[in-house]
Amino acid sequence: MRNLRKLGVPESVAMKISGHKTRQVFERYNIIDESDIREAGRKLNEKQKSNALLEIAFGHGSGMISPKTGHCGHSEAAIPQLPN
Repeated sequence: MRNLRKLGVPESVAMKISGHKTRQVFERYNIIDESDIREAGRKLNEKQKSNALLEIAFGHGSGMISPKTGHCGHSEAAIPQLPN
């Protein structure tokens, strides 16, 4: 039971595989120890760090097009006019 849970198998699937028909019996064998709690904390920290790396700063200097001027935030170059 514990090994299936550690592999990320959904509990409902693990219960079917192991033959546990009730949640009470499943929980009896679904032992959680200190190493499980530490591992969960490590995974949470990794996820938070990876999310922080994905944050993008918006605003001045971000390369976004300004709705008022039509110019990019990082460049003051004029936009060429196309002939009619």
